[in-house]
Amino acid sequence: MEKEMDLVNLCRYIWSKHWFLCKIICVGFIIGIIVALSIPKEYSAKVKLFPYISKEENVEKNASLASMMGLNVNNSSFNNISLDFYPVAVKSTPFLVDLSEIKVNPINLPEMTLFEYITEKQKKSWWNSIFDLPRKLFSTTSSGVKNQNLGWNPFNLTPKQEAYLETMNNAIVVWTDKKSGLLNIDVYMQDAVIAALIADTTVNKLQSYIQNIQKTKLLDDAGYSQKMYEEAKKTYDVAQHENGRLGGRQVEMEVSLSLCNMIARQYEMLQARVLEERALFSVIEPAKVTLKAEKPNRRIIVFVFTFLFGFIGVVWVVLKRIFQKE
Repeated sequence: MEKEMDLVNLCRYIWSKHWFLCKIICVGFIIGIIVALSIPKEYSAKVKLFPYISKEENVEKNASLASMMGLNVNNSSFNNISLDFYPVAVKSTPFLVDLSEIKVNPINLPEMTLFEYITEKQKKSWWNSIFDLPRKLFSTTSSGVKNQNLGWNPFNLTPKQEAYLETMNNAIVVWTDKKSGLLNIDVYMQDAVIAALIADTTVNKLQSYIQNIQKTKLLDDAGYSQKMYEEAKKTYDVAQHENGRLGGRQVEMEVSLSLCNMIARQYEMLQARVLEERALFSVIEPAKVTLKAEKPNRRIIVFVFTFLFGFIGVVWVVLKRIFQKE
C-alpha cells in the first residue's frame, strides 16, 4: 500500500512539472524538425529480375573422360549463376568503376559523369560539413586540383575515389528472395531520374559483366581442348605409323581416334558457347522514375526526437525528486 502511495505521489509530482516537460518536448520537436529537414531527400528506383536456371544438359558417353581431362563444357553449375554471386558482382570495384563513366544530367546542372556527380554535387547535412572541417584544414592534398577521375589504381585509390566507392556501395542494394527466386536491385539517389538511370544501367552492365566472365572461362577451356586435341592427334599419328610398320597397334589406334573425335566435338561445343548470346535473366519490374522521396522518413525522425526528449525530461524530474529527498 505504501509503495502504491509513493507511485501515486510520484505521478502527481511529475504532473506538477508538466509545463517544464512541455517545454522539453517542444525543444525535442523543434530539433527533430531541424534534423529531418537537414537530411537530403533520396529517391529510389527498384528493379526485379528473374534469373534463368538452365536445365542440366545431356551428358555424352565420353563426358567422364572429358572431365578427367579438365573440360567442363557440360557442367551445369557453370551455366547456373548462383543468386549470391549477383550482389558480389555489383559491389565489386571493377563494376562500380565501370559505372563511374556513365553520363548523367542532374536537375539544373550540366551533363557530367556519375563520378563527378557523386563526388561534387551531392548534398550533405550541415553536421557532415562540421565533421569534415578538421580533415579539410589538415589535409595535405591540394585544394586547387579539379575533381576528376584521372585513372583508377586499385592499389592506391585517391580520397575522392574512395568516397565514390563508399557512396555507391551504400546507394546500390542488391538482395535475393530465395522463396520466389527473384533478384532485387534498389538504387537510392538524391535525383530520381539518376536513380532510375543507374538502376537500368546496372541491369545492362550486369548482363555483360557476367557474360564476359563466362566467355573468359570458355575461351580458356577451348584453348586447353585444342592443346589436348593436338596431343591426341600426335598420339594417333604415332600409333598409325607403328601399326603400319609393326602391326598389333589397332586397339591403341582406335582409342586415340575416339579421343581425337571426342575432343574435337568438345572444342566445337565450346566455340559455339563462346559465340552464343544467352540471356541470364528477364526483367520482371523495370526501373522507373519515382515522384516521392523514400528517405528520410521525416515523421519518424520528429517522433523519435520528441519522444526521446520527453523521456529524458521525465527521468530528469524523477532523479531530481529522489536527490531532493536524500
